[in-house]
Amino acid sequence: MDGTQVITGLNSTGVGGTDDLKSPGTVLLAEKFDTGWKLIVNGKEVELLRSPIGLPYFEVAEVGPLTLLHDGIRHRAFLSLQLISLLTVLVLSLPAGRRRREVPLEELS
Repeated sequence: MDGTQVITGLNSTGVGGTDDLKSPGTVLLAEKFDTGWKLIVNGKEVELLRSPIGLPYFEVAEVGPLTLLHDGIRHRAFLSLQLISLLTVLVLSLPAGRRRREVPLEELS
């Protein structure tokens, strides 16, 4: 939204986008707040802010080419940690006893 309260859509993809910013204003993302969002205008990173309803937004004071990126490395690391923990629990919960043929007949009867 620019200074004249006009809403303009930006070209985007699934994890970011590039466009040419025509006027200063607010770039509001309709996504869950995550510190992985980065907005770069004219080669300078713009500070990420949180709206009162929990959406991420950026206050942009200059015009020019912008790049919007999402770096989800923390999210991927957390998912990897969960997967490793799940596999560890599964392996540790498997039976670890002796094979039946290794048990002497006296113990079986």
